Amino acid sequence: MNRRSGFTLIELTILVGILLILSGAIVPNVVRAQEARKDREFFSNLQRMTGEASVRAVNEKRTVTLSYDPAARTFQTLEEATNDAAEVSVRDLAVPETVDVTTTLNGKDQVAPAEWKLRFYADGKCDKGGVEFSYDQDPKTLVIEDNANSRWTTTPLTSDSNEDWPAGDYEHRA
Repeated sequence: MNRRSGFTLIELTILVGILLILSGAIVPNVVRAQEARKDREFFSNLQRMTGEASVRAVNEKRTVTLSYDPAARTFQTLEEATNDAAEVSVRDLAVPETVDVTTTLNGKDQVAPAEWKLRFYADGKCDKGGVEFSYDQDPKTLVIEDNANSRWTTTPLTSDSNEDWPAGDYEHRA
């Protein structure tokens, strides 16, 4: 009796074809998941960076600046130096390729991304501002209040805010 063990060439070809189809369906999803994880890490780290800048300014009793460099696509934390020296870079955070900075706000004024600087002071206060990102076809906005608290929102960043009301005026209700 002639018993052959193993697979025929046709069976192996079918197996390889099935494996290729499965890998073609799985690999792009894994790559997208990794990119999404990097983007989420960036957004989380940027918000953490604002808190760290505020704490550093209070602890070191000097002004700390958060700025954006569009050429390098990085956010930078810069500490005011002593004795008329240049600012010292404390931390850099690279912006992922899938995220674009679209609008920046200093106080209520819209400024070019290259000119955006947010200063954190030794008394725990900071300049009010924000950064809007184009991410996954939707705006994602980081708003930084003058008390150094930051929050994420999905509403576009606008330069005319109705949130500030002079003391003694009626409360704004939407």
